[in-house]
Amino acid sequence: MIKEPMKKSIILTLSDEELMELQCILLDENREEAMRFLKAHLDKKVQETISGKGHCKPRFELPGRNSDYKPDIIYSSTERE
Repeated sequence: MIKEPMKKSIILTLSDEELMELQCILLDENREEAMRFLKAHLDKKVQETISGKGHCKPRFELPGRNSDYKPDIIYSSTERE
């Protein structure tokens, strides 16, 4: 059985202006502008994904969490306060 490589996702959020800029780059097939755009919008996200920093962390791994946090206990909204 061949094992599939693990895939990672990167979400790219663009403003209307950035989306139009990307559309122009694609229509013009401008390689230099395409590389500039990728570096400006994706470089940091790719590096974070590769290093694992871009991934959501479980609640107990976040800094500032109390040591008495019990992830297996479900609290109602009134019990937490």
